[in-house]
Amino acid sequence: MNPVRLRRSGRVQTNENDGIYVDDRDNDPVYVDDRDNDSVIGRGGGSDTSQLLEVIQIVLLAVLAGFVLWTAISVHAISVDPHEVSVKITSDNITVTPAAAAPVDVNVTITSDNITVTSVGDVPLPGEWWGKFMTLNTTGLVDAVGDYSSAAAALQYRNNNTYNLYVYRLIITVADTGAFDTDFYGNNGVLTNGYEIIHRNSTGGIVHHLTDPDLNIRTNRDIASYMYDIRIDSFGTGDEILTARWSFDRAGVPIVLEPGSMIEVVLTDSYTFLTGHLFNLQGSR
Repeated sequence: MNPVRLRRSGRVQTNENDGIYVDDRDNDPVYVDDRDNDSVIGRGGGSDTSQLLEVIQIVLLAVLAGFVLWTAISVHAISVDPHEVSVKITSDNITVTPAAAAPVDVNVTITSDNITVTSVGDVPLPGEWWGKFMTLNTTGLVDAVGDYSSAAAALQYRNNNTYNLYVYRLIITVADTGAFDTDFYGNNGVLTNGYEIIHRNSTGGIVHHLTDPDLNIRTNRDIASYMYDIRIDSFGTGDEILTARWSFDRAGVPIVLEPGSMIEVVLTDSYTFLTGHLFNLQGSR
């Protein structure tokens, strides 16, 4: 190759076998080999060194990116069932998995990294259904047909388990001998006080007023005001039955009954005019 040296910027025509040596007036010459339309192949006085520095820079950037990615995903990643957990593990790389057909009874406290917990705590497997009728705190009966005007009573269901229960809906059944009227309870029942439905914690404190304290349920209309799903059935010559379903999850989330907490229906009227009065909770655990 026969290089040509320039002292000023410009264009040099050489034969196709010649190279061009350009001095850009700042002691940083550029070699161009134009025989096969190649681009710049080096810089004067240090082309090999410059390429080596570029390679080192790329390697360092790759190492830094890998370290950042490893930091982001490596530690404190724990996968748990949405139920409450209590875990104690003192070493790394441990996986806790429940038996396929049995409840899990594991108490764990996590004190190190790289631990995966798929289902822990004294809970059954996720999605297991449960349902309970609320019972009177005075008699233990499920059917609240009685006179509670002089001595108040309450239908209650308390979570006596060691795990949370999730209440998705409440079903109220009211049975009476005649046709149901809008402004009465049942057929023609009159309630002076009505009843409220309350979610209480384990010490009796109020977690939520499920019904508005300013609007106790006194009439069939009031039931419909809280519960969108409501129907009245008559089976032949028998009593008429009003069934109302209150779906808490449709309003956002199910009610969480922690251990010791309860749902309560406070009764302070006479319901002796009814032939049936039931409150049924349903959900999962």
